[in-house]
Amino acid sequence: MKRLGAIIMTVLLIGIIIGSYTVLTREKGKETGAGTGAKIETETETEEDATTDQEEDTTDYMQFVGTVTEIEEDTKEIRLTVEDKDEMIMILRVNDDSLLFNSGTTEQLKKTSLKKGATVEAYYDKNKPMLTIYPATVTPELIIVKDESVFGEVKVSKFDKDFLSLDGELKLNVSKDTLLVNQQGKEITEKELHGKELVVFYAMTTRSLPPQTPPTKIMALD
Repeated sequence: MKRLGAIIMTVLLIGIIIGSYTVLTREKGKETGAGTGAKIETETETEEDATTDQEEDTTDYMQFVGTVTEIEEDTKEIRLTVEDKDEMIMILRVNDDSLLFNSGTTEQLKKTSLKKGATVEAYYDKNKPMLTIYPATVTPELIIVKDESVFGEVKVSKFDKDFLSLDGELKLNVSKDTLLVNQQGKEITEKELHGKELVVFYAMTTRSLPPQTPPTKIMALD
């Protein structure tokens, strides 16, 4: 009887030891897993932050593309109501400081030439404060009016020393035939393009990655 009691006691002790070890192992595993998960999450957040910073640094401007549905004029400015393909509306306050260009001819336009039904690309400084109301009202620094008869594209971006846009979407092959101007319309040299936000007018691109283009005109923004 004493022998049986000793055996039972031994079995119970072994069970307690094994159970304690299992619990400790599981808790340690949870701690390790939590630590690993936290590390992965931190690394992911760091990568996302880096991507966001890179996207933000490719240009100082936000773009809004839409059709002019209403025009209001006064002595100092013109107010355009513009609606995009998703039926979102933005009010553009166009004044004498706003730059207007034709996408196809690249010629500068007067604000009085704006018409209802025109498709426009508005670029406004993303670093300037904007009221959080709807519809949003902005004063764009640049407006591109799409030409229906002369094809032309426009890209506004920062570029590296090899004239690859910082978003990696377009490579410029600048030649002697490319018109280079500053914001005031004065001709400048290729060297003066570096470090500036550029407005690039072009008509065709290669099928390479990234696409390459011989731009017809480049304007360096101040």
